[in-house]
Amino acid sequence: MKKHAEFSAILTMVSIFFLSACASTKKKELPTPYESHTPISSTPLVLAPIPPVSVPLENDIYPEKVPNPDQVVLILGPGMVQGYSCVGILKALHEMKVPIRSIYASEVCAWVSAAYLTQPTLNRMDWALMQVGEDSLFKAKTGLRIESVENRLEQKLKSIFGERQLEELNPPLSIPLKDKESGEIHLFQKGKIREVIRAALSTPNGLSPGKIDGRLYSSASLDSAYPFQTARKTEGYPIFLFEIEKMNPAFQPELISLGIDRVSVPVRHLPNHDYKKRNEAIYLGKKATQEAKAQIFERLGRTE
Repeated sequence: MKKHAEFSAILTMVSIFFLSACASTKKKELPTPYESHTPISSTPLVLAPIPPVSVPLENDIYPEKVPNPDQVVLILGPGMVQGYSCVGILKALHEMKVPIRSIYASEVCAWVSAAYLTQPTLNRMDWALMQVGEDSLFKAKTGLRIESVENRLEQKLKSIFGERQLEELNPPLSIPLKDKESGEIHLFQKGKIREVIRAALSTPNGLSPGKIDGRLYSSASLDSAYPFQTARKTEGYPIFLFEIEKMNPAFQPELISLGIDRVSVPVRHLPNHDYKKRNEAIYLGKKATQEAKAQIFERLGRTE
């Protein structure tokens, strides 16, 4: 009987340990997005080109400065391997219990954001991201592959997202893409997640464009992809741009005028097609976000 009681006690302790480990990785429920969020359009929004530096912006067309002080709006990307810093950014914000109202993201940051918003735990997000490795993102410099990188990527994304739609995500995710034929930048807020992410991962020196509703789209260029004014009109404050690549100086007056906060993520020294640097990018993204904690909390009116 004594041995039986000791065995039962050990079994109970082991069970408690495993239950605690599972609970520690589960994503905590955060407040839902701001209730007055503008309804998502049935067609992609066409983004206007950035204004000339000499033309002042008319701030009176925007909402009041603080309609949404308890949640942040994120603008993330672009970048391929550098974009994996968004894993660290999102994990740091999650650990800081910072509620996210909306995300605007491009290239790998769009892929990371979609994984974050669709997976039930951070561990599952990591698992999903690991399914799309170097052989699904970059074309081989040497040798032949029986299966194209594009086909491999599409199969991987389908296994992860299935037929899920962008408009199902909460908080919402908006992704800028470039129409190959017209050259226009469209902000996708609806459609199959796997198709939009596939197109977002198409870069000029990388994968070929992806097809959405019979048209070809690829990642949008840095000079025209940032939806600053769209985010400002739709979301309100506070808005945080996590600056991963070197910002075009033409954006500076717009950022100042719109009052968008910037957090510099020091990953520009990392080769953007060296997948081995992925973990370093994640680390640097998390470190930069943690160092910006006081700035983020100030905008939220929080101390801790």
